[in-house]
Amino acid sequence: MLDKARFFNTSEGSLEECRYYVMLASDLGYGIDRDAMLRSLDEVSRMLHAYAESIRKNAAGRQIDRS
Repeated sequence: MLDKARFFNTSEGSLEECRYYVMLASDLGYGIDRDAMLRSLDEVSRMLHAYAESIRKNAAGRQIDRS
């Protein structure tokens, strides 16, 4: 479980880094569709969060079953 927690933490950090670069590219006038890209990043963020929560709940359920 610890490896997965590290993976999710790294993934969330990378997602925020992408969000920053999208805003930077837009501010610098690179002609990107900022809103569409941010919506995509929001969707990925929700999916990542939901997946992490399901892993946590599943792991917690297995620990209860062992007691």
